[in-house]
Amino acid sequence: MTFVEIIFGWPAIITSIVITATGITVRSWAVALIGAIIAIPFMFYLFGTPRFMLVSIPVAFAHFSVAYALYRGRRLSALVLFAPFVALVAYVALMVARQAD
Repeated sequence: MTFVEIIFGWPAIITSIVITATGITVRSWAVALIGAIIAIPFMFYLFGTPRFMLVSIPVAFAHFSVAYALYRGRRLSALVLFAPFVALVAYVALMVARQAD
């Protein structure tokens, strides 16, 4: 990963996680939708990689489904649907950290 990708990618990913988590906390589907929209470039980037091509689309769909679950008043479902995105981000972060060694 290049320096530009780290600078412009990771802040957006962290912002997406924080905004979506805030949306779940305050039960606002609109805030959660904004968080999912912010994550789109990261998910497109992962879709372009052979390792994550098949994983990124269902994870992105689940991330957008968080907003729908909150719209329907299902906070626990929203939290469960958000977990794959957080796990994917954590896995990619771990891979990047191991590359630096």
